[in-house]
Amino acid sequence: MTDTDGQFYVISDEDDAARRSIKIYDINSEKYIKTVFEHQHMDVGGVIRDLQTGAYAGAWYYEDRLNFSFEDPKLQKHFKGLNTYFDNVENINILGFNADVTKAAVYVTAPNNPGEYLVYDMTKHHVERLFGRTPDLGERLNTKADILEIPMRDGKSITAYHFTPQDRQPGKTSEKIPLLVMPHGGPARRDYFDYDTTVQYFTTRGYQVLQVNFRGSSGYGRAFAEAGYGEWGGVMQNDVIDAVKHLYDKNMASPDNACIFGYSYGGYVALYAGAMTPNMFKCIVSGGGVSDILADLKRTKNDYGKGSESYKYWLDSMGDPKADKGKLRAASPVNMADNFTAPVLLLHGENDYIVDISQSKRMQKALKKAGKSVEFLELEHEGHTITDLEKKILYHETIEGFLAKHLTKKAN
Repeated sequence: MTDTDGQFYVISDEDDAARRSIKIYDINSEKYIKTVFEHQHMDVGGVIRDLQTGAYAGAWYYEDRLNFSFEDPKLQKHFKGLNTYFDNVENINILGFNADVTKAAVYVTAPNNPGEYLVYDMTKHHVERLFGRTPDLGERLNTKADILEIPMRDGKSITAYHFTPQDRQPGKTSEKIPLLVMPHGGPARRDYFDYDTTVQYFTTRGYQVLQVNFRGSSGYGRAFAEAGYGEWGGVMQNDVIDAVKHLYDKNMASPDNACIFGYSYGGYVALYAGAMTPNMFKCIVSGGGVSDILADLKRTKNDYGKGSESYKYWLDSMGDPKADKGKLRAASPVNMADNFTAPVLLLHGENDYIVDISQSKRMQKALKKAGKSVEFLELEHEGHTITDLEKKILYHETIEGFLAKHLTKKAN
């Protein structure tokens, strides 16, 4: 709440707004009366409040890394100094301050740092490390991470994150390291230049990993997100494929030693890639992925109702099952099983309420009927998110075993 009765700070995401921003809303006039903070390109993540007074103190948002915009220029200067101290690589999260605002509790993460707590003394400009989330990982997270700006076929560009094992032998090129392409789910989500358990799991085991913030991803403003509407198998897919081709063209990877692995929407991307660009990957991994768009829309309508916000969103995202029936059928991997040449691994939670397990079962049946190589792991009692530790281990080890059968970790 502001100092004025009836006026509140809110994170605004109006239909006609270019980006999510922080505004003041007046409940008496039922109108937004002022924009407090808006980034030029990115959506605002949230509000920073003064812990003592509750007053507005700034905003936070993600570009590639986490960023803070403080109202107090002294705090902004300290934040900049912390970024310099950590070589502008770590994600620095200011958790709070002591009573006289001379010390700050800080939490830092990075692609190869799962999290570390520290205290920053603002009078001495001194950082004292307290403890890390998983200090036992130690040097095992010796990986290299890069931010790539990659041109697309239509002249636009997107951001991708590229991770490689840093302890590879001297002279060993990236091309000799097997590539794992990991499109994110959603599709209205995004990847961050930050710690990702699955990315590090495979990078530390000798794989290079590529994550792509294709059009349709969240965080980059409304136009970027809505560029993915109706583009299942279209521009969102093209962005992923173009990013992979970029690595191939730069001799950073090769199609005879690459696999695409996605979960949820990312699982769809992997399956569609297996059908439409079969020569680009040696294997396909789909976790909780959509294979039949029309069937998925029908289930959503039955579960949530024709007039529900959920169903309306998926109509925007996927398309209308009546008006776009032919297009959606053609964009469904289950109808293209004959196109597959690479072996496929399907993984799905038994009780997945986001993407029903029937989606993977349909895909398995279609691939088997077409005489293709397919494996299927059903994760008992699991939903769309795998929560049981033993099942998480099984999930990762199953994928690792599948990759080991089809990709090669070449010697120097």
